[in-house]
Amino acid sequence: MPSGNSNIDPWSIIRCAMNPDGTLQRLLKFPTIPASGEGNVDPGQSHVSRDVPLNPENGTWFRIYRPTKIPSRDSNVAKIPVILYFHMGGFIYFHPDTMIINKPCGRFASELPCIVLSLDYRLAPENRLPAAYDDALELLYWLKQQTMEPNGDPWLRDYADFSRCYLMGCSAGATIAYRTGLCSTDLDLEPVNIAGIIMNQPLFGGEIKTTSEIALANDMTAPSCAIDLMWKLVLPAGANQDHEYSNPMVQGDYTDNLGKLPKVLIRGFEGDPLLDRMMQVTGMLIKNKVRVTAYFDDIGFHCVDFLDPKRHLRMINFLKEFMEQIT
Repeated sequence: MPSGNSNIDPWSIIRCAMNPDGTLQRLLKFPTIPASGEGNVDPGQSHVSRDVPLNPENGTWFRIYRPTKIPSRDSNVAKIPVILYFHMGGFIYFHPDTMIINKPCGRFASELPCIVLSLDYRLAPENRLPAAYDDALELLYWLKQQTMEPNGDPWLRDYADFSRCYLMGCSAGATIAYRTGLCSTDLDLEPVNIAGIIMNQPLFGGEIKTTSEIALANDMTAPSCAIDLMWKLVLPAGANQDHEYSNPMVQGDYTDNLGKLPKVLIRGFEGDPLLDRMMQVTGMLIKNKVRVTAYFDDIGFHCVDFLDPKRHLRMINFLKEFMEQIT
């Protein structure tokens, strides 16, 4: 079916141009912020962060955050959950040090509280899927490795509760969290336990347009033509949107494992063209007896949390309730 108004130039929406060698010229420049480090912490500073290499050959790394005030239990420091965080950006934009990504991760660390590992996964089209999915799994294996090393990462060693690890992301990052959760059902991660998957407005696709995609085809934030172009840049060459990397409703390598997933939180908004796909996935998970907590608001648009502080605060409250649920 058509992807809305043919007069919309999808390249102008995603603010990119294709180079002759197949790489992407990203025309939008976003402010970045360095990790805080551990020294000279200001009295009012709520969290600290530092950057850690993951796979130098692939150029991947992550930013780790911890709160400056760690909860205590009796006379001992309490262990806190770990969130593996995957950023938004349509698989083609952003890094953990991008200001719009760094700020919420710091708030998650201080306000939940928890330790956050924010992954700098490889971007498309220079690295098409499953590159980002593979990077997420590599971070998961790295986390397991830390549990077996006496001299592993000190923040994890001293503060992490490895029995309460969560996979979380927004938009494309939520899609990575979902895929990583599915893949993890076949892995031996002990003593790491994936306690839940958090999908904030996940970016799923499909060849047949949904009612919300048709109705909001010319949406200012995520028009159908831009989403279609993004998937062409992201998926393996020659694949369409009914590939298992983009459409969770099709049969894939891990479809039979759906019932093994931990509890899931999913959030969406009426003004998001992708709402119907989120609701389809919610129904599929419930059908497979997955514990699902769903929040669908009447007013909002794709990635509204990053522009509206009140919505971000509400998401923080949703996360607290979800992470406190007894598995």
